[in-house]
Amino acid sequence: MSIFFANMEEINYEALLDQEHGVQHIFDYDLGKLSDLLAKENDTDSYLSSVVYYAFTGRRGLWLYQYGQTFVPFCWHPNLDGQILVFPPRGEKDFAAIVSLVQNLPTPPRGFLLARFKEDDIKSLQTQDGSFYQKACAVVEESVLDWKYPIRILSTAHLANAEGGKFRRIRNRVRHIENLVVHTEDLEPKHVPCLRKLAEEWASFKSSEGEDLLDLTDPYLRLLGLVGCKGANLKGLIFRMNRRVQAVTLWEVTGDETANMYVNLCSNELCVGLSDYAIKMTADKLFQEGVSLMNLGGSESAELDYFKMKFDPVSSINIYSLAARSTVAKDSWKIRQAPAQDHRIAV
Repeated sequence: MSIFFANMEEINYEALLDQEHGVQHIFDYDLGKLSDLLAKENDTDSYLSSVVYYAFTGRRGLWLYQYGQTFVPFCWHPNLDGQILVFPPRGEKDFAAIVSLVQNLPTPPRGFLLARFKEDDIKSLQTQDGSFYQKACAVVEESVLDWKYPIRILSTAHLANAEGGKFRRIRNRVRHIENLVVHTEDLEPKHVPCLRKLAEEWASFKSSEGEDLLDLTDPYLRLLGLVGCKGANLKGLIFRMNRRVQAVTLWEVTGDETANMYVNLCSNELCVGLSDYAIKMTADKLFQEGVSLMNLGGSESAELDYFKMKFDPVSSINIYSLAARSTVAKDSWKIRQAPAQDHRIAV
């Protein structure tokens, strides 16, 4: 369950979107169709091929914009009211679709933010319409979303073997946790209630340090709500100590055989090394299943990036946010037609 209280500006904006051709509102019962659309996608930023990523990030509202054989996922910013995130195009990946969306759809209350654009995506947008890019787009420093620091991608084989000096600390922590007798089991829907409790206990502790309780719990509750949901394909490991659930990892494997990590959550009870152990055991399982890469995503803080760097990533990817605005008058709110098409998303 995800809790979100829309304001009137956003409600009114969504009503405008409902009138637009080429726009489809995506609900949880549409995730199977979204999975079909993304099945053949392959991107170095594997989160862009992930159903769970769009359903999670778009928990306040998710849409697809169709432009010929290209489709563009866009959603409300999960943390800032009134801003729309626009992701790189999928399908035929025609960057004219980005220009069309920004120029033709109603402008949201706090504008558009092009999200998770790699350097190659920015170059493709510039090549598509240099005038639009120069007049309407600007790279902005990301201070809210989790790519202030680069995406870190691990080799599951490298971490499963964990050889050499770089992994000495990881090996020591794994041995320490193993001495405490940890029972590991695969995630099942029956685990969701106790995982909600784990998330709520963790959030309650963090909120006592001044952070907002709802902001802390909502992302976890949304992800747990996707467990068992058709098209989402969330998998995970549960870690018990003394019969109590003390940690969980959640991931989704995309079509390019990369596991996108969404959760590495540990109990507030002092247990040094449990988060390291959870990542190591997850890598072991993925390696055994033939999944070669684990994408830990980017980070919003230096502390979190430091944690990910401990696992010796085999590659890193910088991604960017760009503020984007329309350069055309929008006194009628009507979309200019994209290429002739069936405006229902085809699967």
